[in-house]
Amino acid sequence: MSSYFKLNSNPEFLNEVAFGDIIKGVDTGSKLAPYPEPTIGNGIINVSKSFKWTKTQRRQDNDYLQDNIPVLHLREYYVTQPGFITNVQNIFETAMSSLKNLGSAIAGQIAEGSAIDTAADWFSSFLQTVENKTGFDTAQAIEDASPMNKSIVQDIIKTQNLISRGIPVDGYSYMKTYENMYGVTASKFKYILPYFEDNWKSINNSWQDIDFNNALPGAGKLMSKFTGAANIAKNISTGFGVDFAKTFSYANEGPTSKLSLILDNTYDSYFDDRRYNSYQHNWELIFLLLYQNLPNRRNKLFFDPPVIYKAQVPGVFSYLYSYISALSVECVGNRQPQEIFLNFQNEEGLLELKTFKTLIPEAFKVNIELKSLLPETKNLFLHSLQDKITTSVT
Repeated sequence: MSSYFKLNSNPEFLNEVAFGDIIKGVDTGSKLAPYPEPTIGNGIINVSKSFKWTKTQRRQDNDYLQDNIPVLHLREYYVTQPGFITNVQNIFETAMSSLKNLGSAIAGQIAEGSAIDTAADWFSSFLQTVENKTGFDTAQAIEDASPMNKSIVQDIIKTQNLISRGIPVDGYSYMKTYENMYGVTASKFKYILPYFEDNWKSINNSWQDIDFNNALPGAGKLMSKFTGAANIAKNISTGFGVDFAKTFSYANEGPTSKLSLILDNTYDSYFDDRRYNSYQHNWELIFLLLYQNLPNRRNKLFFDPPVIYKAQVPGVFSYLYSYISALSVECVGNRQPQEIFLNFQNEEGLLELKTFKTLIPEAFKVNIELKSLLPETKNLFLHSLQDKITTSVT
C-alpha cells in the first residue's frame, strides 16, 4: 500500500501563500489539485539507502556501503510570495541602507583634503539647514522610508503575508546577501539521491566592453569625439589602437547539474518482502517528483508555481535556490500493467486508499536536470564545503 505520502485536499501551507484569500478561486467554484504530505517518518525519502538502484547486495544492517555512497540532498520548498514583491522589498531595503550610509559618509565621514570636500560640506550644511528650519530628522526619515518600518505598510504586509522568508543560510555572514531571496515555506519532503556524475565542477566567466553611452551622462558625446580623432589617427599612421578596460559580466543564469538514476522494479529477496512490491515505492517517488514540479491551477487566472529546492552535494556544489529544469522517466526492459495505491485525504480529514492501474517496466530510468536560480559565486562555493547536513536518516 501507499507508504510515503498522502494527497491532502486541504493542506495547511495554503494559508501562507501571499494574496491567498484573493486567488483561492472560491467565487468560481474551482479547487486546487491536492498537495502531498508525508505519511510516515519525517518526510525524508532516502533513495540511496532504501531503494533498489544498484544490483550490489545491501542488507539493512550493512551500513558501510550506505555511508559511503555520494549523495545529492534535495530539500523541497513551496514558493509562497510573488517574486516581484520580494524583489521590490529586497531592492528597497538595500537602497535605503546604502543611501543612509552614503548620507552619513557625505555628511561627516569623508576624509579631510578629499577632492569632494566642498561638495560634502555643502551637502552637510544643506541637511543641517533643513533640520534646523523644519525639525526634520534626515537620518530618521531615511530609516522610516523603509517599508518594513512604516506601520501602515507593515500592517498590509502582515495581512497579506508579504514578508519574504527565505531558505535559512545557517548564520554564515558571507551568505547573508542571499537571505530572503525568495519567499518560501518548506514542503516537509527531503530527498537523498545517489550521485555518481562525472562532471565535478566547471565555471564560465566573461568580460565585456563598457557601454559609454549608458555609463555616465555626456560620456557618449565624449567618446564620439574620441572616435572621430581615432579615425583620423588610423588614416595617418601605419597602426593605431587603444586597449580599453572591460567590465566583468555578472551571469544571469545559474549553473546546472544532471543526475541519472535506475530504479529496479524486479523482486529480490534482499530488499523485498511479500507484503509489497518494489515498483510501488519506485512509482511513488517518480509520481512525487513529477507532481511537485508542475504548476497547480487555483482558478482561471492564477496558479501556484512548481516547487524549488535547496540542493547540495557536500564539497561539490550548494544551490541555495534551485529548480528541476528537466525531468524525464524512461521504461527499461519488459513492461506490463500493474496496480498501484495512493492515499487521499479529503477536506474533512478522512483518508481513502484508492487503486489505479499503470504501466510498470522492469526498471525506471530517471533523468533529472537541476538548475540553480543564483549565479555561482565564492559565497555559494564555500557554502558547499561548510554547509552542514543535519537531517536524520530513516
